[in-house]
Amino acid sequence: SSRAAAKPPIPVAIKLAAAPVSSPEDAVTALATVDMVHDGAKITLTLLDATAATVARQGSVTVTGVPGDAHVLVTPVFAPGSAIVSLVLAITVPVAKRLVRKVHPHGGPPVPRLATTWRSHHALAYFDQRSGAMTGPFHLSDEPSLALSTAAANSSDLLLWTTREPQPDDPAPIRAQASLSRLSVFPLGSGKARLSTPVPAPWPGGEPVATLPTGDIARLVRGRHVQVCSARTGEVTELEIPEFGHGRAKPSAVTMRVQPDGTVFMTKPGAGVAVIADAADSFRTRTHIRFPVPASPL
Repeated sequence: SSRAAAKPPIPVAIKLAAAPVSSPEDAVTALATVDMVHDGAKITLTLLDATAATVARQGSVTVTGVPGDAHVLVTPVFAPGSAIVSLVLAITVPVAKRLVRKVHPHGGPPVPRLATTWRSHHALAYFDQRSGAMTGPFHLSDEPSLALSTAAANSSDLLLWTTREPQPDDPAPIRAQASLSRLSVFPLGSGKARLSTPVPAPWPGGEPVATLPTGDIARLVRGRHVQVCSARTGEVTELEIPEFGHGRAKPSAVTMRVQPDGTVFMTKPGAGVAVIADAADSFRTRTHIRFPVPASPL
């Protein structure tokens, strides 16, 4: 055949530390990788041109002092209206190792096992798409913290939801607030929060978030409620999406995306429901869409 042989694919990133993240206009895709080097963890951010599938920008930063057996989670966050891409790093390190005796499952003598205690904190870094400069890392004083977090940004600020990890020796007043997370607002490029306040449950951890035209952040929680967070004051207003209120035995992921006209498109595939809501009118439903439930909704 005279047809030229197809060229093999060329890898642009190996061992991703997070799922790829698209920019608000879908022009760029962010890939984050972590490599353990002699003096810590090297975080590399690669920005791909979504049309040409080529590397548009790349930058890296090394978090020194991180042991080789640490776990580092990386969350890239695009900021609509800004060239700054924020990186939220969850750094989990072993702080204690000890031998414990585990009961034998079949009634034999106890079996010694090595147990490890892990502790997490967060750090921030920022990448400028125009200059290619990376700043940071800025370590946050939130240890001990759960590694999972949620982050979103507007043109001036990064909003970060984190949760303190409960400890066995916590006093009663601290245990009473165990269900509360904390929202911190950082000016883009800074490691110092200008605002930090407790916020209502649930704990953060991968739920959909979207930046509204006002600069506030919408967070879709419990599969049926939207929490609108003021980037200026940290105040949270919770609103219900009635069309998402019908429960199902088989849960599925929900999605949320801001449309060019400022409305918000949300889907709940497991219930066969989608809505277009008016964010400027307390998320009032403009359009209610029903569709067949997929055989295996994700």
